[in-house]
Amino acid sequence: MSQVINLRLEPLTPPVPGMAKLLIKGWTGDDESLQFTIQRNQDHYFLDNVGEWGAGSVYHSISKLDKEGELFVLVFKPNLLDPLLKLTSASFRLTLSQADGKKSAGTIMMPNNLLGSQAAGSTPASTVTVETVEETIELQNISQVEIPEIIPDPVNIPPINQPPVPPAKKSRGLLYGLLALVLVLIIAGAAAAYFLGLVQNLFNTEPKASEPATVEEVSNVLNASVSPACSLEAAKTSANEVEFVKSCLKSSPSSQDLLQVIKDAKSSGFCTIAQRIYAYKSQSGDKTIGLAYAKEFDPASNISGGCFTADVETALYWYESVLATDPHNDEAKTRVLELKK
Repeated sequence: MSQVINLRLEPLTPPVPGMAKLLIKGWTGDDESLQFTIQRNQDHYFLDNVGEWGAGSVYHSISKLDKEGELFVLVFKPNLLDPLLKLTSASFRLTLSQADGKKSAGTIMMPNNLLGSQAAGSTPASTVTVETVEETIELQNISQVEIPEIIPDPVNIPPINQPPVPPAKKSRGLLYGLLALVLVLIIAGAAAAYFLGLVQNLFNTEPKASEPATVEEVSNVLNASVSPACSLEAAKTSANEVEFVKSCLKSSPSSQDLLQVIKDAKSSGFCTIAQRIYAYKSQSGDKTIGLAYAKEFDPASNISGGCFTADVETALYWYESVLATDPHNDEAKTRVLELKK
């Protein structure tokens, strides 16, 4: 098993479009007469000297590695840098080897500030200086004007003479007759309701049972938090998987939402979409996605016949990437120790 090394591309100082320096950490071999290969993970093709990808291994020669402190440095020119920048959602594995067979490998970390050779012809936008003119306006104090209080003269309103209310006439006989009539009507109504079954229906009514939710409705509720741009339907109708991934990530989904998108993509055969989301978010420092990505390659958790093939070195790299941002992640530390045995 080859040793794992940490690899990161950085712009030159000052930046030069189409060129970058590869910082190599962890290489313990020679610094002369070396060679390396660059392989992309989406189809395992190798990068050649003219920037093309092919199925056969292509070795690039290194006469001598430069050094910056404890790091080795290798300069990438446009024939190597431009092809990497074009595949924004892919990840790339570099294997460094020497004549006696000693080799080390790692995934190249790529920040967002790298410039391709196409940027050489761009010119900075002109700047416009805007002067701000301050105006001072003096306000004169306005003396307060005393307004005398106006008190209206009292108005005598004569009382209104209301006509006297005539006393109510007593008619106990009529009152008793009305009460008797009402009582008879109540008894007759109750009897009719009883015989017609209205009373039983009134007191024995049961609420109508609601219809069970369909599978589609339940699925919609469970996936309500996932943006439509990240939905499986959007992936199926998208003509370009790269554009789908970009559109999905622009909607700023959470890590848990992306894990659901990845799960759906794998189960539906969209392995490239799952891989692109994994690679982009892991390289961006998302430790939740990075840990899940490492498990895809970990022989202890890899699913045989799925989208990803078990690979100890790749699993180690992503576990160590998680530890770089979260040094106290117990799960990543445990798996690194187990895989290095």
